[in-house]
Amino acid sequence: MRLVSRSGHALVVALSCLAAVSSHAAELAIQDWNLKPTNGTFAGWVKVSNQTAGGKSGSIQIEVRLGTAPHGQAGQYYTLYRDKGSPGLPGGYNKSITVSGPYNPASFRAGQYYFTVCAHEYLQQGWVNRACRTSNTLFTVAAAQRPAAPAAPARPKPADLKLGEWGWKIYNGQASGQAKVFNYGGVRSGTVRLELKMCDQPFGEGGSCYTLATSGSAQPLDGGYNRTNTFVGPFNASRYEDGNYYMVLVLKEYTGEGQDGYVVRSGATSTTMYRIGEEEDEEED
Repeated sequence: MRLVSRSGHALVVALSCLAAVSSHAAELAIQDWNLKPTNGTFAGWVKVSNQTAGGKSGSIQIEVRLGTAPHGQAGQYYTLYRDKGSPGLPGGYNKSITVSGPYNPASFRAGQYYFTVCAHEYLQQGWVNRACRTSNTLFTVAAAQRPAAPAAPARPKPADLKLGEWGWKIYNGQASGQAKVFNYGGVRSGTVRLELKMCDQPFGEGGSCYTLATSGSAQPLDGGYNRTNTFVGPFNASRYEDGNYYMVLVLKEYTGEGQDGYVVRSGATSTTMYRIGEEEDEEED
């Protein structure tokens, strides 16, 4: 919580109430005071006088209170500060006593309060309240403003695997090729795998496929980097039905999900088709 006046300015308290009168020989009074709470502390001064013509007072102790009512009326009061005491004051003299101490508004309920300053005198029976004055202005203890939670650190962009340039060929009983793989994310990927397939539909459009070659299990790829991977596998045309086929390259990442732990991240379809049958030839793209 923080202490503010209705005008919103830092608190500077100046009192104008009359001093309490004592039958003791020393007649102490609080003439004026000025306190300014700020940054968890309050500091200022209190001017105390001994209004008798003669007779030195006992030691003087200053107390600062925060209350829901002026001094002398029923209410709830909190002691903000009480010093250890200072030397007594001769009759007809006054002095300013420095006040400084911690101030924690969170210790009080939010609301409007009066400030009261009291002067205590040390007598044979101990400390006795000799004079109090209450501010003529109410001040507000505002509800605590909780500091905003620190922003959560930005999460690194997850691995974002994509295919770059790639090529394939079927030659001398083998299907093979190579492809450049990019990781556009901010973190290292899982293990990367390439699969060359022969399909009756382009990539992403379903249909049935035959897997011709794989890259095995290549190493993970760091975020922001790229790498060229190769793939190879045996090819026997007699194992497949005659027809025209799309050559499809599929890029997978190991995440532990699915049947074999690999998830499809990207794919591409060759610009030329491969034919099995009467006009079959060894080709590359």
